[in-house]
Amino acid sequence: MLKNLLVLFNADNVAVGPYALSLAALHRAHLVVASPVVDLALAPYMIAEMPSATWESLQQDTERTVRRRLDDFVSQAKAMGVEATAHAIPVSLGMGPEHLCSRLARHFDLTLIEQANPDVKGLQGEIIEAILFESGRPMLVVPYVHRTPAAFDRVLVAWDGSAPAARAVNDALPLITGAAEVEIVTVVDGGKEPEDESGLDVAQHLARHGVAARRNRLTSAGDVASTLLSHMADSGTDLLVMGGYGHSRLREMMLGGATRDILASMTAPVLMAH
Repeated sequence: MLKNLLVLFNADNVAVGPYALSLAALHRAHLVVASPVVDLALAPYMIAEMPSATWESLQQDTERTVRRRLDDFVSQAKAMGVEATAHAIPVSLGMGPEHLCSRLARHFDLTLIEQANPDVKGLQGEIIEAILFESGRPMLVVPYVHRTPAAFDRVLVAWDGSAPAARAVNDALPLITGAAEVEIVTVVDGGKEPEDESGLDVAQHLARHGVAARRNRLTSAGDVASTLLSHMADSGTDLLVMGGYGHSRLREMMLGGATRDILASMTAPVLMAH
């Protein structure tokens, strides 16, 4: 069971809050709702010319707005019978909000966050990437168009035999144990065989946890992400479970192609682990 959940959201998010509340209610989990208090988006010359007292006052107003939004969410949660607390994340010591969020996420069973909306400017993409690669904990990303409560009747597991995929499967166990149908999908991409094509061992692992999973092999429809997304749409998937991939470039983690494409075009919530 999940007992300690973190949901990260901001004023632009409308999907992740209700989803997190429904998930917390389902598992009778405590929910911590958090949001970073970011610096005001002002041009450097404006900051340089602004009296320090004015700057501090504006920052305090920003923090009060964030705290009020978090408190409103906590009140909503308690009205639903969900235990919740608010946590404003102060940006300090020169550390970006994405790294502060990933540090916070280390202390929870699961972090929920909304998919980055390409029409909204902000740090959502950077925060998602930091949580995936820096927190050491699983992350559940909710599409920004999602409007239904958490449900796990039909779960799709993307399996390639890798360490991130294995970690994601195990991290997803509290969510998929009661699923009506779990499908382990292996995508054969460009004739290259994955490390574990059959998915037999992971199916046996799930069976010993009471999860009856069936295996399926999909021929690539151009790339792994589009193949998975198409299959999700056809099968009415409630949750996709997959490993999150990336590579280090100049000491900065970059999303792998399949991970990036899934996060950009997801049609259902996705649980990722690295």
